[in-house]
Amino acid sequence: MSDFKIIGNPNPVVGVLEIYTVSDFFEKIQNSPFSEENSFSYNPVYWEVYVLEFGKWRKTKENDKRGNKVSYTFLEKSLTRNGIRILARKGDKVARLDIKPLSAQPKIDHIELLDKNGAKIKGRLSYGQTVKARVFCFNMERRSVSVTMWEDDVKGAGHNKANEKNFIETLSGIVKFGKADIDFLLKPSFAKIAERRGHEKDKSHEFYVTAEYKDGKIASNNINVNALETPVAPYKGKTTPHQPVKNKTTDQKPINDSQKPNVPTATKTVKGKINAVHITDIAGNQIKGVFKEKQIKVWINSTGLTGKEVRLKLYDDDLVSNDLLLTDNFTIKSDLHIVTVPLDIIPRSLGGSNWAEGNEQELFTEIEVLQTHDFIKSAIVDVDATVFKQDPVETTNKVLKVDVEDKKEKKPESKGKCYCNRDITADELSKMVKNIRDNTFYDGKTITFFHSDKLFYLYSNVPKSDRTFEKFAEAINKAFKKYEITTCARKIHFLANMYVETMYFTATREGKGTSGFRYDPYRGRGFQHLTWEDNYKKYKKETGIDIISDYEKVADDLNISADTGAWYWKKTGINEYADKDSIFDTSRLINYPGATKSSSINGYKDREIAWRELKKIFKFPFDCVSKKSINITSDNCPKCKVSHYDLTDKVEWQTQFDSKWGGIDAQNVACKKTCDDILNKQGLTSTSPTNKFQTALENSNHTLLVINTEESKRGIKYLDLQLKEGNPVQVGVNHALNYKGGKLNEGTTDHFVVIIGKSCENGKVYYRFYDVGTRNKSKGTSSDNRLYLDTSNYSLKGKTAYTNHIYTVTQIRNNKKG
Repeated sequence: MSDFKIIGNPNPVVGVLEIYTVSDFFEKIQNSPFSEENSFSYNPVYWEVYVLEFGKWRKTKENDKRGNKVSYTFLEKSLTRNGIRILARKGDKVARLDIKPLSAQPKIDHIELLDKNGAKIKGRLSYGQTVKARVFCFNMERRSVSVTMWEDDVKGAGHNKANEKNFIETLSGIVKFGKADIDFLLKPSFAKIAERRGHEKDKSHEFYVTAEYKDGKIASNNINVNALETPVAPYKGKTTPHQPVKNKTTDQKPINDSQKPNVPTATKTVKGKINAVHITDIAGNQIKGVFKEKQIKVWINSTGLTGKEVRLKLYDDDLVSNDLLLTDNFTIKSDLHIVTVPLDIIPRSLGGSNWAEGNEQELFTEIEVLQTHDFIKSAIVDVDATVFKQDPVETTNKVLKVDVEDKKEKKPESKGKCYCNRDITADELSKMVKNIRDNTFYDGKTITFFHSDKLFYLYSNVPKSDRTFEKFAEAINKAFKKYEITTCARKIHFLANMYVETMYFTATREGKGTSGFRYDPYRGRGFQHLTWEDNYKKYKKETGIDIISDYEKVADDLNISADTGAWYWKKTGINEYADKDSIFDTSRLINYPGATKSSSINGYKDREIAWRELKKIFKFPFDCVSKKSINITSDNCPKCKVSHYDLTDKVEWQTQFDSKWGGIDAQNVACKKTCDDILNKQGLTSTSPTNKFQTALENSNHTLLVINTEESKRGIKYLDLQLKEGNPVQVGVNHALNYKGGKLNEGTTDHFVVIIGKSCENGKVYYRFYDVGTRNKSKGTSSDNRLYLDTSNYSLKGKTAYTNHIYTVTQIRNNKKG
């Protein structure tokens, strides 16, 4: 009997990842002449999955894998199969394992109330802030969870029936990776429920949430919220150095009744639904195999939605996150509505890096009813990558630099189909505003729902005749020219920040009344909400326009609104950061210059949404005639055929040997903290050990480092996506087997570094990293700190300049915006 067998769980629980290997996994290692680096390319194991149908075994095409150790997760559908069999081949050896999946037992484990960024709440909150209910679940992936908020009148922990008269609201969320996050806005109206018994003695109200699933209600921790008579003052960040800032809060300004969108008392009910969505070829035939034509048709089968507006989104299905390729809003004309989608206008690179995606892209479409947010997705179709608009290939491999002119030939300013060096038309501006509002939500509804196409009608006295897109375009184009906001990137960043500062293009003045802000009467006014007396005086001195004695003209006169905003923009040097396409830095300089993380910036999420939507509208950087906004080579290097990235100008190196971590013993183990700090300064949160790609593990005896090829592929693809977005990535590395007895981290990772670039050496791809484990900056930032990609098993391996240790990547940590 052969000793070649499959080792693994024959009765996996649905939804739980299981690892499978073979019995002679280590046999080839003992006498192998190959190095550890290449051993896995020698006589590998090929895996297949078969299902029993009509008395015969059918091979499934989507489950083929290669490697000595693989993972499978069996889904709910596997419970309906007559039989499932895993087959492993190695040379002429074959092994089989019959699988009988077990049903999972759904369970809600516990609930936590956190701040809007997912961190533990310290101290009291205020009405107008957002809290996040995080529900931890077992075996409930992609299920809907409903969470109810209550005001607490009863002593003790947990839910008490006496509180059921204090019902606030019920919201729901979808379980992803074992957690469901549901955001609750603490509305001032909640205080009325809390104060039905009179004012609280300590001027605070207590709230908690519950989730219900089979075994009754599970309650969260309580939070304390300041009563309305003791609000936290909103923070306005445009300060001058000599003016102290007090009572700064890292959250967006509390929303009071004067700041809320005008909410209708009743909404129009949408009756009907989308039944199905299908993608076909242009003749209406089902797509089989790899599609190679330049157009597809999307068939939308609906009932009762004629005359209703929907949104179509076309995605490239991805292992990490689906890439949005195209979005369009339109009105359903009949129960069977057909849309033709041209693929040859979509840039190839929107679907991710060429090497990772291969020669095909897997497309699906999502149709959403805008008024109800109900949506449905189509099946996935395979499309040949060559049908898309091919990105330009440069003949040089040199890195493009921002604002570096070609000294050999100075060309005149380019004017083309992009938005550089030309006016934005009123029609274009109208479409931009609608698109951004359609993609920003308040209380579950789009901003368009609240404001339609209205402009600058709240809190100020802008003449009604000036509340038009024609006047908006006239004023902003004049200011753009005057203050050198002339490229696509600069206009995108100006409009994205203006969107939040002016409360979705509705208010050139900060709130009602004449008092209430600590900087009154010089409150925020204009397109970027010019704030503080010192800034008003500087503007008057430089322009001669008296906005000191008549400060309301900054809000009421659109020409001055635009001019003050663009003046402040240029004076503060924000164009430089717009050229680098850093939404964190442009937002920081407009709202809170001292911010080190995005959570300190008011409305950062909405600024980022506007920035992303505008980049799609501007088709930036693909159609832009100006130079690229970050240090990025041509999309395809002629040697390695993939994109290169360089974040060294953006990301600052640090050493772990810093007294801020404590004494030398603390510094010796501060590599993870230091890498987190580097990410924090880029507007990213500290990484989590539960949110990562585990690309390699030492075996149980700590004698061999085993590469997980499939996980490595996914991790490297994610790494490329993050570098493309301009984000550094923290990775764990192994430099010695059984280091410190295998007691660090998961028993494999010995150290952490930060990846800040991607390039190649004679066609061999490598990732450049910052090493925090040295006091020597030149070695910590050395261009020789390289992790080379081995495409035989997708491992990353290379030397560090300061010790010549060989690093192999074992973890790729996921980023999350702060």
